[in-house]
Amino acid sequence: MPRGGARPGAGRKKKPVELKVLEGTWRKDRDGDRPPSVAPDGLVEFPEPPKHLTPAQRDLWNDLRRHCGGWVKPGDWLAVNGVVSIFERLCLTQRTYEARRGKKNPMSLDAVVNLEVKLWRELRGYLAILGLSPADRAKVAPKAPAAAKKASKWDGIISGVR
Repeated sequence: MPRGGARPGAGRKKKPVELKVLEGTWRKDRDGDRPPSVAPDGLVEFPEPPKHLTPAQRDLWNDLRRHCGGWVKPGDWLAVNGVVSIFERLCLTQRTYEARRGKKNPMSLDAVVNLEVKLWRELRGYLAILGLSPADRAKVAPKAPAAAKKASKWDGIISGVR
């Protein structure tokens, strides 16, 4: 049986400095210098869109910049590209189904639903990577400033001051 000493990799992993800045818990004396990818307002630099995107995909890219620009770094460009591409395919599938409905060769509703379910499943995974699902957003979204403490009617009785 092993005796004493620290086990390598034991204990809680350190929280990324970028996340500490975003949450407002970063301190220079504990965490060192502010990382260069974090702006003074606590936001990180969002990745630039790749050249191959269509105009509709660029619009979606810019919408994502507005919604998750505070924590998505340039290294996450592949996940952002995945969200943009899968969502565009999902919209294209829905538009194609509506355009071919009532025509001579309509798309099968079963085929469309199966394709949409697969696309939504993939999209949900990418949204979780970017912190856009409610559970993941709670891990990375900035905390709201604490509201002023509301005076309780019991304050005077408990503290002994009337």
